Parts: sequence; C-alpha cells; structure tokens
Amino acid sequence: MNKQPDTQTMRERLTKLFEFLKAYTDLRYPPVRDINQQIRILWLKDLPAHSSVELFRDVGKTDEEDEDSDIVLRLTRPTTTPCPPPPAALSAWLKLGWREYRGTVEVEAIRNVVTDGKTSIERFEDDYQRSALLRDWQRQRDLWVTNERPARQALTFFQTVYEWYGVQEREGEKIEMLVGDGLLQCPDAGG
Repeated sequence: MNKQPDTQTMRERLTKLFEFLKAYTDLRYPPVRDINQQIRILWLKDLPAHSSVELFRDVGKTDEEDEDSDIVLRLTRPTTTPCPPPPAALSAWLKLGWREYRGTVEVEAIRNVVTDGKTSIERFEDDYQRSALLRDWQRQRDLWVTNERPARQALTFFQTVYEWYGVQEREGEKIEMLVGDGLLQCPDAGG
C-alpha cells in the first residue's frame, strides 16, 4: 500500500476550492466595470483651479532622486477670507446671508424705529446716502466673491476628498482607490 497522498488529486481539489471562493467573492462583491456605477468618481478635468490643488501628470517617470514621484494629486486646505463688512449705516438694513460666499445682498424695504418711546416706520430709500453706500459696498463685495470663488471651490473639493479619505481609512478592506487618466471607448460589437 502506498501511504503517500495523490498530489494530483489534492492539487485538483485545491484548485476547485479556490475557483469556488473566487466565484463566491465575485457574486458577493461583483466587480464594477462601468465608471458611472462606481460609488464615488472624481474627474481630473473638474479639479478647481487653485494653488492648493496640484495635479502631477508625470507619474511613474524614472527620476530616482524624486521621492514624490508616485504622487498624483496633492491637496492642502485653502485659505479663505471673510466677506468685507458693510458700512455701519447699512448693517441694520441687510437681510441675513450677505456674509456667505453664495449668499445675496438684500435689504429690508422698511423697518420699525423707536425714537423717544414712539415707534415709527422708516423706509430704506428715505436716505439717499444709504443707496449710494449700498452700491459702493455691493461692488466691493462682488469683487470679493469673484476673488474668493476659486478658494471656496477648492475648499469644497478638499472637504470631499478628506471625507473619502476617512471612509477609506475605516473601510479600507472593502474599497479600493484607483486613479486613471483617460477613457477608452469601444464601438458596439453588434453595430
């Protein structure tokens, strides 16, 4: 009697076991082949144009002295600035939201004013200087919005990527981060 196990039979059994495990894994976690079905997508063409967002397209070059050669995207938190404050004569007339980058400047048309214990109604247009102050400050604020827009877009992008980083740190065994530069479109095989 031969007490040595049949290595060919054991090899076939192991192969079948691994094929089963692979098929089971593919059923449970099917590979996503369509980029639009991925959980999260970041298009490089949509990166905000700001100094806090750096894209390196020369990845993989054989420059041995450059230790950052594997970096594709480098992000830093952008510095944002607050909205310029309105003149004191306008601050009581402004509706909420003017401080926000995407907010609008709106004024109350009328308001109640208490003088000497009596309440009266005051209109914004009653003082012509208020309208001139509003126009001047609105121009200053519009310039701030124009200059602030890239930094705020970069901040939104930074926060999104930082959130993704947190998910990847918590669930690293379930997800995979991939980077690609380009898409290949194939014509329909049937057409």
